[in-house]
Amino acid sequence: MCAIVRNDHPVAFREQVDVADLPRYPLIGMNKDFRIQSYMNVMFNQERLVLSPAYSCNL
Repeated sequence: MCAIVRNDHPVAFREQVDVADLPRYPLIGMNKDFRIQSYMNVMFNQERLVLSPAYSCNL
């Protein structure tokens, strides 16, 4: 999976990011009909984390 971040964002310098690291950053969630959102939900559930996007998008 790929993330789009500013070039000065802390994860921009990392080759790999663990799911457990993501809740500390504001994320953009997709509509539940997007397969990528379903995949993210599964990843968070497996880590027993709550995905609470700061924004959501349906495009």
